Amino acid sequence: MAATSSPDAISKGREEDFIKKLIGQPGFTKIAEALRRKRKLEPAVKFEENDLTVYLADLRGLGETINLLGEMIDKGLLEPYPADYMVQCPLCGSIYVETKYQCPYCGSIKLEKTRIIQHVLCGYTDTEIHFREKRRGEIILVCPKCRKQLYREGEDYRVLGTIYECRDCNRRVAEPRIIHKCAVCGHTFTPKDALYKPIYGLRLTDRGLAFMNKDLVVIAVQSMLRNMGFTVKEGVELKGISGIPHKVDVYAESDDGLKIAVDIVRSRDEASALRAVVKRLDLDQDISYILVSGLEDKEILDALASSKIPIVPPESLEELKRTIEEAKNARRGRTSAMKQ
Repeated sequence: MAATSSPDAISKGREEDFIKKLIGQPGFTKIAEALRRKRKLEPAVKFEENDLTVYLADLRGLGETINLLGEMIDKGLLEPYPADYMVQCPLCGSIYVETKYQCPYCGSIKLEKTRIIQHVLCGYTDTEIHFREKRRGEIILVCPKCRKQLYREGEDYRVLGTIYECRDCNRRVAEPRIIHKCAVCGHTFTPKDALYKPIYGLRLTDRGLAFMNKDLVVIAVQSMLRNMGFTVKEGVELKGISGIPHKVDVYAESDDGLKIAVDIVRSRDEASALRAVVKRLDLDQDISYILVSGLEDKEILDALASSKIPIVPPESLEELKRTIEEAKNARRGRTSAMKQ
């Protein structure tokens, strides 16, 4: 499935229908949560006997999301991307491949990675293999030249680096040759001959990111409010105390008269965040005004806090639910006090 649609793939006339269809699909909530959290769906690989299964880790067990993901790709919201690569046998195609290091001189795979050691006192330098001796069942370091035992790195000896030493031909190699061996058919091959296949994940396109930052969060907020028993409207204009109308992304009312206004502000949209301060000051105080945003600018956050505007991160809508519950409880408290 290729993402070939233009950024305007969702026309204005069909956008509302598409959004309603999205929210009604099984697994949509899971997809939205994963995309809000990290903007992509990463693949995972599962090995079972001779079978290999590649699946999207965030959506494991949600097979019904496949068609929905395909639609989101067709609409230009998601695109495949190579998230990982896998070595395969060029003979049988198996992914059960061992990697070995080979001596370029004699072809042996008996290479030992070892440190290059220099004895500080006499200056003798060699690989650690030649400094090792076994005494009384314990491996110690002894200088092959002056026969003094080495105890402490940095004092008795210094480490100059690491290298591979072939245990068959005794030659040293800084970069050994890499070879692969298929565990299924036994074929030995080099990286030049290997099959190197991509494993694809899905990520948001620029269009999808804009859609996620605003539209999908609006959808999630609306869905949550409806589940809490609210009557929900989108893009409502509320007249302020000054008489100036203020448009909010989501407006909801409960049967007992609680009014909730929610605006979704992108993480770097400081201008909209500052307008929210003016909006809060002008709106009727009976309306609970909440901001859903990932804003990080400290000055703007302080301004919002001083205006007593609750800020909820878009990846944590459970916090929004708690904020609304607090507003409901506060309203009940005020109502009870007025009756008394």
